[in-house]
Amino acid sequence: MTQADDPDDVGTDVPGPPDPGATETPWPDEVAPDAVAEGDSEWASDWPAEDHLDGERDATDTHDVVAGDPDAVDAGWYDDDPALEGDYVYVPDDRSIWRRAGTVAVLFFVVLGIAAGGAGLWVRGKLEPSGPQESVEFSIPQAATTAQIARQLEEREIISDATIFRYYVRWRDAGPFQAGVYDGLTTNSAMHAVVDVLEAGPQAPSYTDLTIPEGLWLSEIRERVLEAYPEMHPDEWDAAVQRVRSRYQPEGASLEGFLFPATYRVLDEHRHDAQRLVEEMVTTFDRVADEEGLGDATARLEGAAGSRPITPFEALVVASMIESETRIPEEKPMVARVIYNRLLRDMRLDIDATVLYAIGERVETLTQSQLDTDSPYNTRASFGIPPGPIAAPGRDSIAAALAPAEGDWLFYVLAEEDGRHFFTNNYDEFLRVADESRARGLFE
Repeated sequence: MTQADDPDDVGTDVPGPPDPGATETPWPDEVAPDAVAEGDSEWASDWPAEDHLDGERDATDTHDVVAGDPDAVDAGWYDDDPALEGDYVYVPDDRSIWRRAGTVAVLFFVVLGIAAGGAGLWVRGKLEPSGPQESVEFSIPQAATTAQIARQLEEREIISDATIFRYYVRWRDAGPFQAGVYDGLTTNSAMHAVVDVLEAGPQAPSYTDLTIPEGLWLSEIRERVLEAYPEMHPDEWDAAVQRVRSRYQPEGASLEGFLFPATYRVLDEHRHDAQRLVEEMVTTFDRVADEEGLGDATARLEGAAGSRPITPFEALVVASMIESETRIPEEKPMVARVIYNRLLRDMRLDIDATVLYAIGERVETLTQSQLDTDSPYNTRASFGIPPGPIAAPGRDSIAAALAPAEGDWLFYVLAEEDGRHFFTNNYDEFLRVADESRARGLFE
């Protein structure tokens, strides 16, 4: 029975092995069946090559069979296994498909492993680069982000990849890093070593302290700064003084009185930077002025000088005169009251410190010609408040100018060697104490 005669055969679309008894189906190229048995495989070219080797058929190796054709067994195709009787249909073995899929899967994972290994080596090369190591001084500026720090490290060739470094820092849960100068870093450093150095913090900065005492003129501050920092060019200081401005500085006014007297810490790397220092001194003044309420001077001093309002800038001028007249803290509000009382009565202020500023020279004794100097700053010859500060006032003097003591004093004179003054509203009493102090050698 041929395959086509069996309506129940489930493999009708698959050709079976040739039936020697079926004369209607010729052998390919007229090759006799016994030629196959002798090992000639030419007729099997219509079959999958892997399913017949050396012309031999092994039903248990590469094909399934369907029972039903005893002639197939009789023809010698499955003589080796007498259990297989009946009709047979050739069915391709699905195991060959799984073998191919398995091979592809193995190759895929091999390639994937090679790629992963290569990526791992690349990342390791970024984390631990090779190359010469030379010491590098590295600085982190104020408010620098991790991304900015990473870029600087890459630019200095301390690390090889800024992006990898950012991910590494995040993985280490490191940072933020402090601003400052770092020592111990080299070119081509391992990232773990770089993070360890940055986590340890910057080295102690090298600096000098610059002290600006109260009562100095702007020209004296300039001289002191340039003497302390010869690296700073005088022209740069002068330019900075022209550029930088205080929030309390009126249009046209100089920075006289706006460079706050204090001790400033100047890093060695900034010794040449006049702009930075001037900005810091003005910023400090603005902060202290805010804290003391200088902006509210007009309201706070209402009536102190009669109907004449006192502006914040004028209050600063008064503070500069207070600073120049006494070094005794508790006397400062009293000197302030004397100034406002004299303004209230339209009296000249007669403050010798204003004469010294007008002549631009500090002398122990003023001559009559100096006392008569024609200058709006000379309160011995002019009425009212000078047009600008005559010195750099400290916090106590600013506070005193804004909160004068209660009293009716109009005069004061040096009375003690420690710098204390005698205050009075009586001119004759003032002259008497002045004569006594002069006789004691307190002044000429």
